Amino acid sequence: MKLLTENAVLLDEAVTMANWLQEHYDAAMRWEDPVGFCAWYISHGFCGSVYAEDHETVVAVVGMRPVKNLGDGAVPYRYDPDGEFVHIDFLVGTGHPLAIGALAATFRFRFGPRKSVCYFRRGEERLRVHSYDRFFRNMTRTMKESK
Repeated sequence: MKLLTENAVLLDEAVTMANWLQEHYDAAMRWEDPVGFCAWYISHGFCGSVYAEDHETVVAVVGMRPVKNLGDGAVPYRYDPDGEFVHIDFLVGTGHPLAIGALAATFRFRFGPRKSVCYFRRGEERLRVHSYDRFFRNMTRTMKESK
């Protein structure tokens, strides 16, 4: 928590993200420390957000991290900068047609080429695994179709 109290910008961004996620993502209401959780993702560069045209309204947020093994995503805060998988912890949008594609482009740029994307769908215990390239294409397809 010392990191947050010494960095007003990080605290402000973490509070904004935590509030938005609690409003749009039911699972965030069960997080023990939503602001600290968001601050961790922000400080590691493991999240992204998309704002509407007004530059004030958040329309989508993603939290993801590179991991060494597929199951590592089930362990909170575990990551490996050189891991060949990207685990998506949350990907939440409000329906803006360009938001999810923009997040896909952001995380593809951030993490570079990887082997697979993995995630747990809400309420499921089964890990879903997809080809990194195919997942990226599917996410950006919506962005291309809306132009």
